[in-house]
Amino acid sequence: MPTAAHRRALEVAAQSYSTSEELLTAVLPEEDAHLLFSWLRDLPFMESTHRGLHPHDTARETLAADLRRRAPDALVTMRQRLADVYLRLLREAPRSGYGPSPTNSSTSSGRARPWHGCAPGPVRTR
Repeated sequence: MPTAAHRRALEVAAQSYSTSEELLTAVLPEEDAHLLFSWLRDLPFMESTHRGLHPHDTARETLAADLRRRAPDALVTMRQRLADVYLRLLREAPRSGYGPSPTNSSTSSGRARPWHGCAPGPVRTR
C-alpha cells in the first residue's frame, strides 16, 4: 500500500457493497477521497459499475480476513462507520414509492425486500 489512507480505502471497499467517492468521503472524512477512489479504480481486481467499485470476490474475502486477523477492532469500527453512513443515507433519501412504507415493511407480494447495503457479515459492536 502506498499509505495508510490507501489501506483504509481498500478496507472500505472490502466491507461495503459498492464504493463510491461519496462513500469514501463519508467514511474517511480526513482523507482525499478523490485521490483514493482513483487509485482504487485502477487496481486490477476492482470492477467499476454504475453503482461504484466492487472488488473481485476473492480479493474481498482476502482483504476482510486480513483485517479481521490483523485488527479486529478496526474491522468493527469500519463496519460501524459504514452502517452509520448507510442509515443516514436511508433517512435522507426522498420517498419515491419504492420499498416498504413506514407502516408496512413488506412488498405488495407479502415478501420483504432484501437490502444489500454492506458486505456479508453482521455489524458487531461492543
